[in-house]
Amino acid sequence: MNGTGAQIIGGSGNGLFGNFAVNKASGTSTFSSNQSITGNLRLVSGILDINRYNLALSANSNIY
Repeated sequence: MNGTGAQIIGGSGNGLFGNFAVNKASGTSTFSSNQSITGNLRLVSGILDINRYNLALSANSNIY
């Protein structure tokens, strides 16, 4: 996720990402459903708000 505005990450609750990066100059990336990451989660800049939803990471996932 990048950019300057608010972004919503939604779907059916079965969202599946490989690698996921948040690099936002401003604004927030917000979940509106459960999500899963099978790769790495990279938090460079900005806010990732998972709200009341679950973020599942695989056994091989790393957070940077």
